[in-house]
Amino acid sequence: MQTVKVKTNKGTENAINNFPVMKTLKEAKKKSPEQLTIHGYKLRNWLDSLQDSNGIYYLDIDIAGLKQYSMHYCDHANKKVLEFDYHAEPKDIEDERKEFLEALMFDLSLFPDEPILVFNRMEIEEFLLNLSAIYYENATAVNSIISRLTSIDMLQVFKGGIYQDTGIKEFTIDGIYRNLYPGTSRTFAKAQGSYGMHLIILAVKSIIYQIAGMKMVA
Repeated sequence: MQTVKVKTNKGTENAINNFPVMKTLKEAKKKSPEQLTIHGYKLRNWLDSLQDSNGIYYLDIDIAGLKQYSMHYCDHANKKVLEFDYHAEPKDIEDERKEFLEALMFDLSLFPDEPILVFNRMEIEEFLLNLSAIYYENATAVNSIISRLTSIDMLQVFKGGIYQDTGIKEFTIDGIYRNLYPGTSRTFAKAQGSYGMHLIILAVKSIIYQIAGMKMVA
């Protein structure tokens, strides 16, 4: 079952720009270069690349269960965020796979030229290629989706050292979110993972544009 919710980013921005990110900035300023190192040029280029379009998709797929995905689309101009939900109805496994793929292709076709940010590109690309091998009639559409995945995913930014914080204990959406929003115990189920990615991006933008000059390396 697919559902779509539309919400403005105003409420999110108000929350982000007040207590949560203010606390993020306060904690980041306390960290020594040994604790927090930001490769400013690479990080700015990555953030700028996410803005080089009218909007961007955030996508998180339940690969193991193949029962759901979470997806948000952020429009850069009007700051609106579209939330897409997909939860598979109980049925034959082959029908589930086909319905899953068709739902994914449809949601991503609504803004067909916009990039897609995932947490782990390698994992998602392999998953999509496996599906296209089963449903070869959709191979062209799947390859088009793969071509839209950002070349640098979120895992590369944090685990690859572009944004290096020794306080990140696990390289997952939850682990990175809890590091950027200290004091929170919030976790993101698979139905909310893409929103967690959206919040991570908002926090990183605040950090690099407000304090990164103190901690950046070339």
